[in-house]
Amino acid sequence: MYRKLAGACAVTLCCSALAAAPEPYIEASFYSQNDPFIRNYAASLQELADSSAEKLTINYAQEDLVKEYQQLQLATKNGAGALIVNPVDPTSIHQIIELADKNELPVIFVNREPIPNELNAYSKAWFVGTDSNQAGTYQADMLTRYVLDHPAADRNGDGSISYLLLQGEKGLSDTVYRTLSLQHSLDNSPVMFKQEAAVYANWQFDQAMQAADAFVRQHGFDKLEAIVANNDDMALGALQFLKSKGYNSGDPAKFIPIVGIDASSAALKAVKAGEMIGTVKNDYAAQARAAFRLAYMALHGKEISRTTTGYYFSDGRSVYIPYVKVYFE
Repeated sequence: MYRKLAGACAVTLCCSALAAAPEPYIEASFYSQNDPFIRNYAASLQELADSSAEKLTINYAQEDLVKEYQQLQLATKNGAGALIVNPVDPTSIHQIIELADKNELPVIFVNREPIPNELNAYSKAWFVGTDSNQAGTYQADMLTRYVLDHPAADRNGDGSISYLLLQGEKGLSDTVYRTLSLQHSLDNSPVMFKQEAAVYANWQFDQAMQAADAFVRQHGFDKLEAIVANNDDMALGALQFLKSKGYNSGDPAKFIPIVGIDASSAALKAVKAGEMIGTVKNDYAAQARAAFRLAYMALHGKEISRTTTGYYFSDGRSVYIPYVKVYFE
């Protein structure tokens, strides 16, 4: 009888353990909560999860590689069935790939593009983001259009437009390609442009404001005829500095064209007010939809292809969401 009871208890305990097994869910990890674009992206993901009744957990690594890995490691132990990762360091994702592979989890990298050979090392890894070359080209197009329409933009009359370039994080693919495509397009513009300085302001409003201040202290406003920023937060930081000096505040004689990237709400407001000439829409909502769709389908064991998702996959692994120009009229 004791043996029967013991056996019955063991079966009961086993069934209880099985019943208590957590439902697989989607884990999203973002490099930082301090980035407005990333906060909007995460909010879009959460809305998508809520509308589909899918469990989603969001964590922020705060630019800490160790914290990022520990959070993802804990997620695998807690029953995560798919990972969406905005990596702290997209040039070194091998540990994340190994973790996903070990646990047979699909992983969708977003926004910060990994090195292709690392992405391709795992059959259940994909990327959703943008073609950064397109963003820089669009910035150059808008700046060229503005100068052609406003010849007085050459305020010092030397025949070229001197500009300050505010760059994002050093070595990051978005920074590199946005910058190179901008420079290439400006070099081939019908307008003569001259880059007076390029400063890494790390996507940050405050650092950009300080960089613009330092530039003027060294070169004066005579050499500042345009500002190009790798993102809107830096563009807005530069704008704040200019406004503190009486520029871009309604006087046409004291206006310096600024272009950014992201189409954040603050940047769109500045464009509408005539304080910036344009921005490039980095569509976080469209990117979030694509990332969530891939994660959802992978979580539920569905095939991921152009036919099943509706997205074109570059090299079979990457989905690029187009940028859109937002130019003041």
